[in-house]
Parts: sequence; C-alpha cells; structure tokens
Amino acid sequence: MSIKGQLTPDKFGMGMPVHASPYAYGDLAFTGIKRLVYVYYTDPELAASILPSVLELDDKPIANMQFVSYTNSTCGAYTEIIQTLNVSYNGVPGVYAVALYVSNDMAMMAREKFGIPKMLGFVDFKTEDSNSIVATFDRPAGVMLAQGVFSAKQYIGEFKEEVDGVSYALRFLPPLIPGEKPDVCQLVRMASKTIHGEVWEGSGTLTYTGRNDEHPLHKLPVVEMIKTIWTPDGKFFMYPSKNEAFPLV
Repeated sequence: MSIKGQLTPDKFGMGMPVHASPYAYGDLAFTGIKRLVYVYYTDPELAASILPSVLELDDKPIANMQFVSYTNSTCGAYTEIIQTLNVSYNGVPGVYAVALYVSNDMAMMAREKFGIPKMLGFVDFKTEDSNSIVATFDRPAGVMLAQGVFSAKQYIGEFKEEVDGVSYALRFLPPLIPGEKPDVCQLVRMASKTIHGEVWEGSGTLTYTGRNDEHPLHKLPVVEMIKTIWTPDGKFFMYPSKNEAFPLV
C-alpha cells in the first residue's frame, strides 16, 4: 500500500531543499561592516554590453567596486566583493548588480530570492602599515582577480542617519527544455537602508588582473577614478517585502 507525500507548496521553504530550507523569510540585517569602496568611470561600450536592455546608463557610466567584511548578519559572518553599475529604470535611479562573490554559502540566498548573481570567492583584508589597507579577491584560491589599495587622507565624519538605497538585479531561471522561453525572467528592484558610520576618504588604486575570463571583473575597467572611501563600522538593512518585480518576457 502506497503513502502519498504530504508536503504541499504552501509549506515550501524559501530555498532548496524546500523541506529543510537554509533560508528564512523576513528582513535582512548586517552590522559591523568594514567596506572599501571604489567609485570610477568605466568604458561605456563594455558596460552596455553586459546590461539588460531595459536599463539605462549615463553616456559616461559610473561603476562601483566594494571589498566588504561583515562581522554580524542574518547570514552569519562573511566577506564579499560587490561590483555594480549606476543605472536607471523608467526614470528611477539605482545600482545594477553585475558580480558578487561571497565567502559564506548562506550569503548566496540572495541568488535564489532576488536574482543577485552571487558566487563563492575568497576576499582578504590586510593592514600593511598604520595608513594602508590592502584588499584582494581570488577565484579560485591563489588566483587574484582584483586588488584594492587604500591610504586614508581625510576623515569626513560619522554619519548615523539612514540612507535609502535602490538596487536592481536580473532574476533568471533558464527553461527546462532548451530553446523555450525562460521559466523566470524578471528585473527585481530592491529597497535598502545604509548607516555609513565613520567615513574616510583617501588615495586608492583598484587593479583588475583579468586572469580568469570566466569571472570577467576586468570587463568594467577603471577609466578614471572618482573617489575611494573606507567605512570601518557600517550597517546595512534589506526589506524584501518592499521589493518589486518586472517581467521581461
């Protein structure tokens, strides 16, 4: 005599496996954030070539590269790099998630939930001396794909107010049968708040090595550096209930 399964879709968890999802619903919080941020002009043709056609860039596009260490979060402690482009969608500005690499697989939940293209990688921070920070990203281990060097020059201040943020990602699930339409293809708009804490500006150098074409961070090259920022103790919050999804097919 057979027994019918009892797990129904209303009981599915947030991620796979649905009967024991490693992820939970609800807001996301990140504190004790050390963040080294590079803001720079990049190549417009290369930037446009990797951007979904519904998004728009300035003719002099701005890219951002961040090396981040999270002391505490709803995903645990981990390190990350974040590469984004400043874009707009129907007149609403934000940043588009180009590439993100994390050291903790729990932090990859944003890949399933929001379409943020997270993969595993190796990020390291080193203090070379009293006024120099070096951050590196490897993928695979031992193959450096990016390096940031920073020397503090000016203390800007401490900022305790919340700053609203908007970001975009492409949530995509390929078709089960090749050649058919994607099962899911959405532009996701996400809401967030940042508390920067201490902010330092300084001189910085960002280098992409281009040593692995499967992870082409170097295809958003530095044309001109705008500014380099170090924030040693920030906070960041995401609110999934405020997210929006726009079908693309």
